Amino acid sequence: MIRKIFILWGVCFGLLPLLAQPKVLDVRLLSANEKLVPGAENKIAVEIVVHTPWHINGNQPLSEYLIPTEVFMDSLAEISFGAFDYPEADEKMFDFSEEPMRVYEETVVVYGSVIVPKTFSGTEMVLKGAVYYQACNDQSCLPPKSQPFELAISIAKNNEKNVRINTAIFGSK
Repeated sequence: MIRKIFILWGVCFGLLPLLAQPKVLDVRLLSANEKLVPGAENKIAVEIVVHTPWHINGNQPLSEYLIPTEVFMDSLAEISFGAFDYPEADEKMFDFSEEPMRVYEETVVVYGSVIVPKTFSGTEMVLKGAVYYQACNDQSCLPPKSQPFELAISIAKNNEKNVRINTAIFGSK
C-alpha cells in the first residue's frame, strides 16, 4: 500500500512541472523553396503561432524593462544568415500596465535569409535556432523563455529545378 502511495505521489509531482508551464506558442522554420541554392540568398521565415490567451512582447518594446521577442540562428561553418525582419507589433493596453505595450498575438512571421557558399559540397543541412520571448496574458507575465526550432533541408545541385513552397507565407514569386 505504501509503495502505491509513493508511486502515485511520484507520478503526480512528476507531472506538476508540465502542468505549471502552459504551452504558449508553436514555432516553425520555413523555406521559400524546396532546396537551398548555393551562392544565392535563400529566403526563410520563422512562423510563430501564439496561443490564446497569451501574447508576446514585440521585437521593439516601448519600455526598456520588457523582454523583446528575438530570433537567433545557430552558427554553421561557412553558412551566413541575413538580418531578420520583424513585423510591427500591435500597441495594446493591459490591466497590469499603465502604458501601452507592443505585442504579437496569434500568428507572427519573421523573415530572413540564409546564404550557402557556392563551394558547399553537402546534399543536406539542418538549420537550427530559437525564439527568445516573454509571454503574458491579461493579468501577468511568465519568465522569459527560448523555444527551439529546426529545419532539415536539401541543397540544390547545379541547374537543378527548385520548387517554390510555402507560398502562403512567401507568395508565389
